Amino acid sequence: MRKRIFSFLLVASLLCGATASAADHDNWNLSGTEQIYVHVNGTLFLTGEYMYYTVYCLDRAKGVLSQQSKIAYIELIGKDQKAVFKQKIALDKGVGRADFFIPNRVGSGSYKLIAYTMGMKPMGLEHFYQQDIRIINPYLGDQSSIVSETAAMGGVKAEVDSEKTKKQEVAATPGTNQFELLMETDTFRRRSEVEVALRNNINLNGLGRYSMSVRRLDQLPEKAPRSSVDVVTGSDRKNVMGSPNLFSIEKEGSIVSGTLISKVSDRTVGGRDVALSIPGKNFYFKVDTASEDGTFRFYIDPNLQSESAYVQVMGEGKEDFLIVMDQTDDLDYRSLSFDAFQIDPSMESTIVNRSIQNQIENAYFEAKPDTVKEQVPDKPFIYYEKKLRYDLDEYTRFNTVEEVFQEIVKLVWTARDKDGERFVRVYKNEFSEPTRDPALVFVDGVFIQDHSDVLDMNADQIQHVTVVRNAYRFGGTDYQGVVLLETKTGGYAYPPNSYTLQLSPVNCEQRKDYFQQGYDSAGRETDHRIPDFRTQLYWNPEIVLTKGEERFSFFTSDATGLYEIALEGFTNDGQPVSLRKRIRVID
Repeated sequence: MRKRIFSFLLVASLLCGATASAADHDNWNLSGTEQIYVHVNGTLFLTGEYMYYTVYCLDRAKGVLSQQSKIAYIELIGKDQKAVFKQKIALDKGVGRADFFIPNRVGSGSYKLIAYTMGMKPMGLEHFYQQDIRIINPYLGDQSSIVSETAAMGGVKAEVDSEKTKKQEVAATPGTNQFELLMETDTFRRRSEVEVALRNNINLNGLGRYSMSVRRLDQLPEKAPRSSVDVVTGSDRKNVMGSPNLFSIEKEGSIVSGTLISKVSDRTVGGRDVALSIPGKNFYFKVDTASEDGTFRFYIDPNLQSESAYVQVMGEGKEDFLIVMDQTDDLDYRSLSFDAFQIDPSMESTIVNRSIQNQIENAYFEAKPDTVKEQVPDKPFIYYEKKLRYDLDEYTRFNTVEEVFQEIVKLVWTARDKDGERFVRVYKNEFSEPTRDPALVFVDGVFIQDHSDVLDMNADQIQHVTVVRNAYRFGGTDYQGVVLLETKTGGYAYPPNSYTLQLSPVNCEQRKDYFQQGYDSAGRETDHRIPDFRTQLYWNPEIVLTKGEERFSFFTSDATGLYEIALEGFTNDGQPVSLRKRIRVID
């Protein structure tokens, strides 16, 4: 038996050359847990704009991108300690990416972007990645949280100047010859092509994974974003005060866990099987055997997208047990500190123009769509098996599913157990003796333990019946064959019962291919009437550098001003790389 077990004008004049730096690999070879860095496309946003980001998860012990956690968590927290958003990110060899559209319900003020993995939670908030984020909502009448009563420009001007100084200091960091961002010129006209070469001067030592943003710099109080070098060599590099929870590391995907509680005094929970099924084309089905204290757990493929999941107690006497799912504890944000920033009347024109440009861009969003990349989850356990498939439209329609089995589907029949309950059986071969083992039955990928629930179904609801004849063992039970029913709508509603708990899993964010504006040599696109006021000219969330030079190109927009090209990431040996270069767009 075999076992199968997601218009701002900028007045500025300085152009900054490319900069690069790399950390001493031995300096952060710490034992302990993982560390997160997030490359975000900016630190000041207006509502109606997108925050784009790439997550890098590092193994602190080995000094490379982590192969442990498959899930990262990103949250944007306000001063009221409430989350503006929470997102789950699937990590592929330590790297993941997503975005967030900042809606008009978000107020002006300072926020904190935090990122972590489940294994990092016991270490404490101070070990999470943290980045100050500033948001301006120009549609609110009350801006008291960010407008100074005295409208003192001096403080704001000093902050902007200090950020420029910091960027100049980064330009003097040693190691700038290891990587370069090369262009023929640093000045471009509107709607013209920009070609950038990422030069890797250290050959195999420079190969790795990176992300690149090209975004306009406005005369608003935006903080310099933290670089990968800052995180690896700076204040985030702390001694581990606690111990990572190795049991909570999501090494295969999202953890779904819980506890069985017996409702009857003489029923033990240890050794009882629990099934988790998630419906869909690539359905998920696994069984775990509860430990002596009744605990069970499952890992869900990060690429699996579903609106529901079902946890079931299995076997005889299943009605005597209660399922209690583990709840993820909310984080205590009281220790977060938020920076202060102010705007004054001199910034009104910049904010208004930028807001107008955002509105125009959002109005033409359908003409500039991003594309969701299809993420293929692990195949169901029957995917590679030999199957018999029936399209019921090709046969005479019978009233019930049981009649379909009797009259159409070969090798499937129904019997009754000792209590008189009907169940489905599958013959291993056409002329073989039937086994006493029941079949595994699914409807649209939902595991059906009580076969009578489907035998009386109206057969008009069913489009296909698929039969697999192989034997399987899940938990402590042997099964002979699989029967998969597919409804016409694909949305089977599982009937509620006392031993099944329906969950609403939080899916990982879907990966996207981001829209890239293109023009011909005359600066025209297919429909040249569409306005172009992009201030985010380019966002490439995942660059896999496999050679000495990689070339990129993007087009400028009608939004003139000073832009910064920012590249962040890590070599395959775990060394951080941070590059900056500025370009100007003119009329």
